[in-house]
Amino acid sequence: MEIIFDYFHNQKMQTGPKAMGNRRVKVRDSPFEECGNVTVPYPFGIGHGCALDEVFQLNCSTSTLYIGESDIQVYAISDAEMRISNMVAQNCYSKSGVLSLPEVPARISKGSLQPYSFSTLNRFTAIGCDEIPVITGLKFTSACVSFCFDNSSDSVVEGRCMGEGCCQTEIPKGLKYFDTELISLRNHKDVWYFSPCGYAFLGEANRFHFRGLPDLNDTNFVKRIMDNVPIVLDWAIGNLTCVEAREHKDYACLNNSQCVDSDTGLFGYRCSCDPGYKGNPYISPGCQGN
Repeated sequence: MEIIFDYFHNQKMQTGPKAMGNRRVKVRDSPFEECGNVTVPYPFGIGHGCALDEVFQLNCSTSTLYIGESDIQVYAISDAEMRISNMVAQNCYSKSGVLSLPEVPARISKGSLQPYSFSTLNRFTAIGCDEIPVITGLKFTSACVSFCFDNSSDSVVEGRCMGEGCCQTEIPKGLKYFDTELISLRNHKDVWYFSPCGYAFLGEANRFHFRGLPDLNDTNFVKRIMDNVPIVLDWAIGNLTCVEAREHKDYACLNNSQCVDSDTGLFGYRCSCDPGYKGNPYISPGCQGN
């Protein structure tokens, strides 16, 4: 089964070194907005013209926050990260090795977009006793193996995700998209009585705890992951370094703030208040003395 996590359809990535997209056309009264229980700090904004740039535009619908016009839900935004809704790939088999449910491919709309990339706080995780998940991206391929010794659940241990019922692999900095293939060698025929399904997902590592055998036959496993394990995105402004950005009129860091280069390898920068100052460095009055 192929899983394509290629986010942000209906959005466009700026390509020129000076490109920043379309600047806001409305003036924000506050450096923060609210949608449900999520605080939206500038440079992000809700609706057209309320963000620093169109790629930071979010949508609030029935107190739920989304990226642009997509169906990707936003749970939290911090100075360098965004946490968004997850999806889980799933293959479930009958005792004879035939798919008992339609494959769930965990596909999110195609496209690649500044200012987001997948954070290395995420891990790619597979659950099951007959799984070989392979994850690929630009100049990147990785895999792990999850089996159970002697096709028995005895080797599955809670909290241990090292290849027996659960395996994980890291992703590189700056990953913008990836494809995954979830392979089952024998369609769970030898382990069906305690592990009828295989799962794969990308998610924040410290939000997932492998429960051992209960995770292998939990009919609510997918819901548990979607409810409790977000995907973490890194974000940055534009595709220039701090040195380059300071030379342009749309440089985003206001007075009493400093520029911080993105460490994702994709260029771009963020702004941070100088020591002794606090506030939002992207919008007037910016950072103020304590």
